[in-house]
Amino acid sequence: MSMTEMMKAIMVIQQNTAKQLLATQTQVSKAQRVAQEAITQARADLSAVQKQARADVKAAHNQAKADQEASAARFHTLKSQGTRALALFKKSNHSFNGSRAVTFGLPDLLQVKISNHQALVSAVFKYGEFESRTSGFYTSLIKESSLRLGPAQNTHS
Repeated sequence: MSMTEMMKAIMVIQQNTAKQLLATQTQVSKAQRVAQEAITQARADLSAVQKQARADVKAAHNQAKADQEASAARFHTLKSQGTRALALFKKSNHSFNGSRAVTFGLPDLLQVKISNHQALVSAVFKYGEFESRTSGFYTSLIKESSLRLGPAQNTHS
């Protein structure tokens, strides 16, 4: 190969290398633009998510506050109704059935014992006295039921 041919070959190699370098630089520039656009979009998405999260937290806080206010209002309503109900029991014109309503939810045997006892028939219903006698009835029911069952049999020999 002659010197001229070698120079031509080197020139071709340089031109091809320059073309490849230019193509690579173009690809890098394009990749950088795409990456920058993705970063910008991600920041916008993050900002939107943060804004929505703040709105959700604020809404939850407002809902909790509203629930708390509603609960407080219900509590005060129930408290005033309970105070009125207790005031009715302190009056002397209460009825036996009204007093018996206090026993709802108790076991049947306990309700029978209370109904047959003077704790509900007194002229002025006193809850403390009623509670004391009722707990005595309950204790006696437990003792009666344990006596009916008898002592536990020892099955381990």
